[in-house]
Amino acid sequence: MPDSITVLCYITSYQKKLIPNKNLSIVKASGVVRSQSLDSSLNIILTGFYYHDTIQELNLPEFEYKDVVLTTRNFRIVKNMGQNNEKYSILKITLNDIVRFNTLDLNNLSAFLILINMMALVQEDPEIDNENIVINVLTKNYVDQGYVNLKLTCYHSTSAQYLTNTTAAIKKDYVIYINGELMITDDDNIVHIHAVSFLEYQKLNTITKNNSMQFS
Repeated sequence: MPDSITVLCYITSYQKKLIPNKNLSIVKASGVVRSQSLDSSLNIILTGFYYHDTIQELNLPEFEYKDVVLTTRNFRIVKNMGQNNEKYSILKITLNDIVRFNTLDLNNLSAFLILINMMALVQEDPEIDNENIVINVLTKNYVDQGYVNLKLTCYHSTSAQYLTNTTAAIKKDYVIYINGELMITDDDNIVHIHAVSFLEYQKLNTITKNNSMQFS
């Protein structure tokens, strides 16, 4: 299952290039995202593929410069350094779907959660304290014609009992499914977990392994 995010962004530049020998057009667009969890706007780069031999209903919806769009698809996070050696992040998305809204001024763009759905590999047993349960994970996504590994720090409050019942059973090397809010900082990529699950056979395998070690 490929990882995907959903963001609301304002388009600040737009370019569409025809590729005649492949019967398609490629859109390269830039924009900004305002997230409720970020102190400043996040830059975003969008890439979309429009196939000319596909019926309109199956193609990506069109969008333009200065549009506000809701986008969903594969992503990667690029960390860069500015002219004054300050760190900043760029979010790159290969488009799968777009919802286009009426033209809206950037100053009126509402803050919106960056939502993420992913399958990830747990790197170590969860850290549990009085306030939070923290799970460090690694996920892999296919973007820009190659696989990209991304480390994420995922957490939720211990008071969220409906989540604790699941996360308390998670172990290192489990493959888990997470839905949550992505928060991109200069130094880390954090996910506030809204929902989490894993296949039960992993729990059974862990019990079997522990029993085998006790009798060996």
